[in-house]
Amino acid sequence: MRTSLSTGPVGRGLSLWQRTAIGVIVFLLLVAGAWAVATTTREHTGAESTPASPDGAAAPSASPTPPHTPSSPAEDEREAGEEWVPRTPPSTSDAVLFAQAAAEALWSYDTRRATHRERTAELRAWMTAEETYADWESVAAQIPTPEVWLQLADNEQFATAQSESGHFPASFEEQLRARPELITEAYVYVVTVTGRQSIHWRDGGRGAEERTVTLAVQCRPGDRCGLAGRLPTVAF
Repeated sequence: MRTSLSTGPVGRGLSLWQRTAIGVIVFLLLVAGAWAVATTTREHTGAESTPASPDGAAAPSASPTPPHTPSSPAEDEREAGEEWVPRTPPSTSDAVLFAQAAAEALWSYDTRRATHRERTAELRAWMTAEETYADWESVAAQIPTPEVWLQLADNEQFATAQSESGHFPASFEEQLRARPELITEAYVYVVTVTGRQSIHWRDGGRGAEERTVTLAVQCRPGDRCGLAGRLPTVAF
């Protein structure tokens, strides 16, 4: 039986990055399309909403049986088994290469070894250091709640991912050709990544799904890229 990964509260009003994007990076809004609509939806649905997966569908847990609350100690006290090594951002100024690596990080997780806190810290490390352009809420929405994380851990669930391609959406390139000066304000690029996610669980269970996500990536000249956010819809 496949269940959805639910997340905690998101969308308590427009983030600072979104407000700045409205005034400064107009082309980002044109590419995202439904950015403002998705934010409004999150505000109304609140904590009980089910997040969208990178391809717009409900994110699956691929569990063979309904998850149940484990009789385990507090999350930080449970045994992690083998040492868990978090994915780290690549040191690159190539927006497409960075976006492909970031997508793999978003689609990969291991509830057998990492705690919810560790998973959160892992993804935070990918964010741009410029808070003005960092929409952490859009990324955090992809992380299950601590309670669901423990349920998935009880089922020994983990996922691996492989990006297959990345490109600048046509609408983004059109805006750059029309107004190239826009990019020099924040150096935030829009990249769409496609790939495949493989999900594994207890007793050899497994499944696989195609994934597509559009990410906002900040790559200032002479500096390494950082993740600015995940767009609510896929831009082609």
